[in-house]
Amino acid sequence: MGTIPIFCDLSLCAFFAVWVILVELAIIPSNKRGFICGDISISFKFNGDTISTAMILSSIIIPFILMWIVEALRGIGQSSRICLWKRSLYISLNWYNKFLIGFSIHIAIIEAMKTLMGESRPHFLDTCRPDTAVNCTIGTYISDFTCTNTEVSAQLVNDSFRSFPSGHSSVGNFEGLFMAWYFLIRFPSFRCKWSVPLLQTTCFIWAATCGITRITDNRHHWWDVLFGGIIGLIFAAYTAKILCHNFRVISTRSSDDIESSSIHLSNNKTLLSVTTSAKDEMPSDTELLQVEYHNIRSATSTPLFNGYKKVENC
Repeated sequence: MGTIPIFCDLSLCAFFAVWVILVELAIIPSNKRGFICGDISISFKFNGDTISTAMILSSIIIPFILMWIVEALRGIGQSSRICLWKRSLYISLNWYNKFLIGFSIHIAIIEAMKTLMGESRPHFLDTCRPDTAVNCTIGTYISDFTCTNTEVSAQLVNDSFRSFPSGHSSVGNFEGLFMAWYFLIRFPSFRCKWSVPLLQTTCFIWAATCGITRITDNRHHWWDVLFGGIIGLIFAAYTAKILCHNFRVISTRSSDDIESSSIHLSNNKTLLSVTTSAKDEMPSDTELLQVEYHNIRSATSTPLFNGYKKVENC
């Protein structure tokens, strides 16, 4: 790639990582929207996370491992063991690089939306304990309040204003659809026809689990999970289709892939040069070859012939 492109990629990744860390640690505070007194949708108890933030973020390493294994399976029997793992590593790193680009952009947008929206989580009253919620009139909208809960960290109090959209649901759906798409295109075709469907089902179960547990844990409203999942699916499709070019491997042809032969005629007056270049779209048994005959002027200065010839079963 070169020093400059690698430096640019690392700088952008570091920028996105710093942005997410600053927001998650409440160093950049979220917007605080008001609430309606007596709203039962924000009166649930905080019971922790089934899938923690650390777990959901560490899950981004798994796609690289799975892609490396799949690419190695595709190359079994085609090259030596060292070349096999090296080639599979290069290809999987290429896909994983695109995966990280799409993931970073999408998670940065999610974090920005959560910070700007400032929607109360289902456990908002239990975590924040606003001072004006004690003697308020049921049904009135309260915009001026102060959180009084000192039993939890300031980061958790600030997090009670970051419900929309669901980051867990977005990440789970992004990873699930991306890997299901990858398995469909790249997984080698074995005799077992259930391999790909089972792998795709596992991906979708992971995506569904990330969303459903956010509702059962009283961490998000159902609309937060829905919109977060939609955003994750959109960015996963964009990453797989546009950034990864539908997981097509574009290989450069080496000298082994190009066969060139030069045939000297017996009179040493005419040189026949035949060059073939195989393509994926061409049939293996019939290729159109351009045969160029370069005449070396003889005493009569008469060329043999020039033209195109279709060579069968070359």
